[in-house]
Amino acid sequence: MLLDKIKNKYYQNLITNFMEIGDVHEIKKILEKFKSQKNLENNLFLQNIIFSLLEKEKFSKVFNKNLVWVNSYDQNDNTYINKFLKFIFDKNNLLHKDPTLYSEYLNQISSNNVNFESLTRNSYLYQFLISEITDSLIILNSSGAFFETHDKKYFTHYFFSSCYFYIVNNPVTIYKRRKLLNPQADVDENYFGLTQSDTNYINSHNYQSKVIEENKHNWSTNVASWTNHNVISTFKGYIINFEDLMKDPKQILAEICAHLIQAGLDISLNYVHIDEFLESNSITNEKYQNIEVSNKELKILSRDNASVGKKFRFF
Repeated sequence: MLLDKIKNKYYQNLITNFMEIGDVHEIKKILEKFKSQKNLENNLFLQNIIFSLLEKEKFSKVFNKNLVWVNSYDQNDNTYINKFLKFIFDKNNLLHKDPTLYSEYLNQISSNNVNFESLTRNSYLYQFLISEITDSLIILNSSGAFFETHDKKYFTHYFFSSCYFYIVNNPVTIYKRRKLLNPQADVDENYFGLTQSDTNYINSHNYQSKVIEENKHNWSTNVASWTNHNVISTFKGYIINFEDLMKDPKQILAEICAHLIQAGLDISLNYVHIDEFLESNSITNEKYQNIEVSNKELKILSRDNASVGKKFRFF
């Protein structure tokens, strides 16, 4: 322990000197030494360095900025956009990792369980370590709500993330889908997270001996967190109404390409590629007309979600 502290003090002094002269190359070399050492002392040291670097724009080049988020309240809604991003990155010869749950990467980089408190406290450290796995683009999926901590730390940082896409689907459609997929479930189970009473909905992912948590909240809170104007502006977000995607997929896919270009990715807006994708990937018109929903059920879903849902013409 004492040796670790002496070593960390030595490297802290080096980092401070390199930050003063703006030597990005030497800073990256030191970060490289610590990122693979999974112990508490080194993680705290690494996190403190990261916090310092994130405070100044001139150190943005220290980070890969290779995370591309595809998020939604229900992971089923990510599938089509995941497939399109993979397709369009291939067409433009951009190296990338296949779309993967954020929790799977957290499981990969963490030695212990990750509860929501740990996730919020160490979010920047975790995302730095994930971004360092490869120089290629990393497509990440999450259902967690966007958060801001008391000390102004956020779900992500724009030094790590290139941009994000958030898919909004009608809570009534999500409820019908649940009824179709879980015919034996009771009403409360299918409602879960779709009413205002579920304010602290924790989504737990189990990986052998580890549990990774994300704070999903209820539908309204989740959607509002990612569709906030400041969040969209700061973290280069593009909001996709799933019903608009079903009505006019060509237009939405073109806008996705335009957003990627605006985020600085080296791709072209090529309608031939979009048409090629659409020919082999028609989107399912999810209305679930045969799934019965009572007036009482609709009233509850509308009552608890109308304030946010009306913005997307759901109610």
